[in-house]
Amino acid sequence: MTRHGPLSDDELEEIASFLDVHLHQGGMDLSMFDGFMCALACGPNDIDPREWLPFIWSDEGDQPRVDGDERFERIISLLLGYFDMTVGETREGSFRPLLPSSVLPGTVNRAQPWCLGFMLGVSLDAQWKQFLEDGEAAMLAAPIIALVDPEKTFEDSAPDPKA
Repeated sequence: MTRHGPLSDDELEEIASFLDVHLHQGGMDLSMFDGFMCALACGPNDIDPREWLPFIWSDEGDQPRVDGDERFERIISLLLGYFDMTVGETREGSFRPLLPSSVLPGTVNRAQPWCLGFMLGVSLDAQWKQFLEDGEAAMLAAPIIALVDPEKTFEDSAPDPKA
């Protein structure tokens, strides 16, 4: 499926609703999904959707919750359409991350879900690891890595924590 142009608001809402249903089983929210799609779209290798689709709705390999095969095909079509749209935007240089309007419960910053999704996408391609091991190239990813867990990344080593 090759898609030209953005998804409609109704299609985005359909994706967001599908994702919301799966949050309790370790699925992604829309911002995390967007980061995940970005990493896959700009990664060094094409990864078969059968490898990455299950990560969208579950962290345990659970089956997606949909009513019937026709609905499942519609959701897969929308997810792949979003991926195609993201590929096009990254190639054109017009991609903009989809961030929540405020900090979500359980997160430290607005960008954290997007960055988590991006790093999950990165983890699916071994060539990303080589890129991240190159000091100069890794600096490009440093802000994303830092925003995944800023408290861990920027530990305060001062003897006086208020310093």
